[in-house]
Amino acid sequence: MTEPLLSVRGLRIAFPTPAGGQAPVVDGVSFDVLPGEIVGIVGESGSGKSLTARAALQLLPPRAAVSGEIGFEGRDVLALSPRDIRALRGTGIAMVFQDPMTSFNPVLRVGEQIGEALDIHRAPPKQAREARVRELLSLVGIPEPERRARAYPHEYSGGMRQRALTAMAMANAPRLLIADEPTTALDVTVQDQILRLMRGLNEASGTAILLITHNIAVVASLCRRVIVMYAGRVVEDGPVEQVLTAPSHPYTQALLQSVPRIDQPAGRLTAIAGQPPDPASPPPGCRFQPRCTQAMGRCTAEEPPLDAVAPGHRARCWLALGQAA
Repeated sequence: MTEPLLSVRGLRIAFPTPAGGQAPVVDGVSFDVLPGEIVGIVGESGSGKSLTARAALQLLPPRAAVSGEIGFEGRDVLALSPRDIRALRGTGIAMVFQDPMTSFNPVLRVGEQIGEALDIHRAPPKQAREARVRELLSLVGIPEPERRARAYPHEYSGGMRQRALTAMAMANAPRLLIADEPTTALDVTVQDQILRLMRGLNEASGTAILLITHNIAVVASLCRRVIVMYAGRVVEDGPVEQVLTAPSHPYTQALLQSVPRIDQPAGRLTAIAGQPPDPASPPPGCRFQPRCTQAMGRCTAEEPPLDAVAPGHRARCWLALGQAA
């Protein structure tokens, strides 16, 4: 069996509360990403998706209390020194952040900023550096790379900035690319271009991708496996086709029902009633039970484990596990 490229076990991230306690915003998350695999993480805002990904690069605020294990190619990421984690960023794991405009320095040319990523790890000669920048811009589909390298971020469209940020992330050929909401605020045509770009990078270089999104359609079109998070927990995971066609957890079912479908009559979208719980005071039992239309007696008293409902497919639900009485 192939060894995981990224292995997360029992990850817990907590922040201090005004009352002096700790609020776990990520609580016991475990998953693997295999070499060359594309895995999606979905869930509502605040479910812990981005924090989980940032922990893999030690990009959490100093006040965050982190425990558990994050392994990358057999190394304990959480135990790496500042020098070693800086060496890992960009070469082993790279990240494409959610808003490309805030990821670029507005007073530096795009080519200079992509070149900085090369300088940190390789320090190539100027001519080789400029050639590599042009190559990267061409790789992500930006036309006239020599001219575009001299442009400033505000001279790029939203889709081009996202591509340029991807070029920066791919500068040092990382084995894992974390993409945090890479299609947010882009029109559907540009979204399709970004997804094609990521699929192409994965096929051409074998780069594994961890895709964080709230867009179920993006996961369906790009990913092999999907992880569904709710209130800091993984509530369901498995092969994309299986999870999206036969979801076992009521939360996953509700997410899919909220997606507009072309084969259904037009009307109001189906919303999930209520709000996610406060991390500092989660409800007893299943964390989704206050919003669940299928909740039963055991759901309010005892939290279910994340267990198999089919080969390779797990869910955290008493009903799905046949134990809701």
